[in-house]
Amino acid sequence: SANRASVDWARLARSVDTLVIVMGLQNLADIMDRLLKGGCAPDHPVMLIQSGTLPSQRTLAGTVETIAGLAAGKAFASPVTIVVGNVVRLAEELAWFQHPRARLPRAPAVCDELHA
Repeated sequence: SANRASVDWARLARSVDTLVIVMGLQNLADIMDRLLKGGCAPDHPVMLIQSGTLPSQRTLAGTVETIAGLAAGKAFASPVTIVVGNVVRLAEELAWFQHPRARLPRAPAVCDELHA
C-alpha cells in the first residue's frame, strides 16, 4: 500500500530507541524483515502485547529475528501492540499489571496521622 511504501524502514531501524507499532500483527513477519533489511540488529528485543492492560492481556518476547516464528503458533489476535527496543527487557520488572493481587502499600490517610 502507499502508506507502507512511505515508511523509511532503514531510518526507523537505526534512529530510534523504542519503536511501537499498532495494528501490525498481520504484517509482523514483513515488518521484522523490513527492520532487519534496514539495519536493525537481529537480536534487538521485541515484545507482542495483546489486549494491553486488560485482564486478558498476553505477552510474547523475542527478537527482531525470532518473534514472527515464535508468534506463529501462539494464536495472537488483535489488538496487539508490537514494541521493539531495549525497553522490552524491563517488562518483567515493570509487569505490575500481571499480578492483580500485588498492590502498593496503602499510605496512611492524613486524618489517621493526625489522630494517632
